[in-house]
Amino acid sequence: MIFFKCPACNADLRVDDQFAGRQGTCVVCGHSFVAPASSTHSDDGKLLNATSAAEVIEGTDALPTLTTHEMKQLVNNFNRMVMILQTLNRQLGSQQHLIAQLRENFEFRNADLAALLMAVNSHAAQPPVTLNTQYPVAADSVDHTDPRGTKDDNTRWPRFVAACERHFGRKLKYIDMGCAGGGLVFDFLVRGHLAIGLEGSDYSRRNLRAEWRTIPNNLYTCDISRPFTLTDSASQKPFQADVISMWEVLEHISAERLPTLIATIREHLTDDGIFVGSVATYDDEVNGVHYHVTIEPREWWEELFRENGLAMIDEPIFDKWDYCRGIGRDAADSSYYADTYDTSGVAQFRPGFHVVARRSPLGPKAGQAPPTMQKVETTSSAQMDSKGESTSGLNEVADFRQDR
Repeated sequence: MIFFKCPACNADLRVDDQFAGRQGTCVVCGHSFVAPASSTHSDDGKLLNATSAAEVIEGTDALPTLTTHEMKQLVNNFNRMVMILQTLNRQLGSQQHLIAQLRENFEFRNADLAALLMAVNSHAAQPPVTLNTQYPVAADSVDHTDPRGTKDDNTRWPRFVAACERHFGRKLKYIDMGCAGGGLVFDFLVRGHLAIGLEGSDYSRRNLRAEWRTIPNNLYTCDISRPFTLTDSASQKPFQADVISMWEVLEHISAERLPTLIATIREHLTDDGIFVGSVATYDDEVNGVHYHVTIEPREWWEELFRENGLAMIDEPIFDKWDYCRGIGRDAADSSYYADTYDTSGVAQFRPGFHVVARRSPLGPKAGQAPPTMQKVETTSSAQMDSKGESTSGLNEVADFRQDR
């Protein structure tokens, strides 16, 4: 073996003894050379482990030679091609993942629709209940005048349905108050239960949004903070549900109307029925509109429930992943973390809690809300002039600030 260096780029080269005196080309820089008759420097360790080698060409005119500049261009072009191919491969993998997700979503949706047609065909024929109310929409609520959750939300959580089925062990009657897109009503219907949803704004109905297009006979609009009744269409008797839920809705109701709402919930629960939901205890302000108008600690809500005939319970009916929502839009947000972070990257707490309650005797202060803590002023955008200043009376609501 003959060891030597390229006279042009000083790369370590080696050739077999049989190529001594023959012309070759350096594979590093492309320089043409004649291999020496013997090694020109010692056979040291570095040289023995060198990866460079000579491409020996037999005959002087077998192949054209490249200049150093041309060889470098060729290497750079090759590297660019490798990078492009690697990028395309990553993009293709990402697209394949998205396609798989879309296919899964379509298949899930098709399975839902097929199950719905088979399981609740009788429900789809006519509305299962008759709603009696003098307030078909919550006309004075910012959730109606400045739609946000009712415009964006459509919570789906079949696991919650399964947990209710395990607890009761029978076909269920279900009411979701503040149902937005009606996704949870859909989940119960797919399982063959009788389910309806009540929503304070008619935004989704007017726009045929979410499940208002697929199960319109099971979704209704009314102001749930005002008195209303439900009558079973088949039996013409008062409709009572095994499960009534409200996910991040209670804090949207003004304190003075909450006793009426709690009483209505109580009236529409079966004797062994449960109320379940979540309550946020922080101010939710977007573009000057405050959507949470009753902000109180858990103790305040417990007293409100107790005095108006609902007792919060600690029975292990649900685990934390059974709950549809916490106080964010993600399912099972049991820790009440926000989706925002401070400058140090620490997640910001949005306090709140889950509720499970049963019917109980009325207290001596039934029909009343507990005393509020601290008051904060809120307005809707409908009450703003072109300068963003209030043009009508302010709505004073309770506000309790918890330490974060």
